[in-house]
Amino acid sequence: MRSSREMRHEAWNMLKGKWFWRLLCVGAALQFIMQFANGIVVAALKAMSITTVDDFVAAKISAAQQGLSYSLPTAKAYCWMVGGFCFQIFIGYIFAAIMAFGFMGLLLKTSRDDDSRWFADAFGGFARPLEMTWLLALMNLLTALPVFVCGLAAGVLWAVLTKVLGPVVGVAAAVVVVVIGVICAFAVMYGYRQAWFIKNERAEASAVDCMRASRQMMNGFKWRAFCLDLSFLGWLFVVSGFLVFAALGGSVAESMSQTAGVLAEAVSFVFGMVAFWLFIKVILGMAVARVVFYRELQKDGAAAVAGGVS
Repeated sequence: MRSSREMRHEAWNMLKGKWFWRLLCVGAALQFIMQFANGIVVAALKAMSITTVDDFVAAKISAAQQGLSYSLPTAKAYCWMVGGFCFQIFIGYIFAAIMAFGFMGLLLKTSRDDDSRWFADAFGGFARPLEMTWLLALMNLLTALPVFVCGLAAGVLWAVLTKVLGPVVGVAAAVVVVVIGVICAFAVMYGYRQAWFIKNERAEASAVDCMRASRQMMNGFKWRAFCLDLSFLGWLFVVSGFLVFAALGGSVAESMSQTAGVLAEAVSFVFGMVAFWLFIKVILGMAVARVVFYRELQKDGAAAVAGGVS
């Protein structure tokens, strides 16, 4: 397998030209559809006189600022609010799964420079929404499971060891267990990382089969995938630097004369726009690097089979 630098360089090259704009347009379109659907759900809840969580929190904050208290009139109103919120999350989860499937499919077309139905296929998940949602739910459930289990174990250890050996030992043991849970969660997450690509290339495969195939592909390569992601950290620091300069320019402008303040605000705006543009480039670069890594795994698997390794 090639180094992270070589794969990152290939990802930047693949982003040049038409595919950058295609990925950007499809990503924006999918995000717009998701926000539009969420807006319809919120509007429907308000039409049924159901208080949304956002409205409740806003009213709570506004009342607190005035030294007042705010609460819904009845327990039934709270139940309707919680139910509406759960429904809103459920709809958002479905669209998140559809977006993941479509965008990963477009990344595969980018890696092959395949122009056929690139826009239409990006929305193919809408034909099988529950299938996509089930795959996402399984992946998230298994990823969160180690954190949940280790969190419970950490609570028990903290309670027991605090009484027996003191609070310092109890806290230290709990932190160690939580860290182990987080590491296990990352290992599980990277193990299932190729499931969306596999689902796009094997539409008939079930969610469990896709996850099993991904786990087999990633066996021994999770650390390499993590290092590839980590190789983009420098670019994220550059983005953060531009954001800091933009924030400093805005704060300095307030203490300057009118002409100098306008100039400082203009410079701050430019830094902000550059940071936004670089952030988009880095995020898309990381996404394309994922499909480059997937192709590397396929090549290594084919080479192993050709060499007689089972």
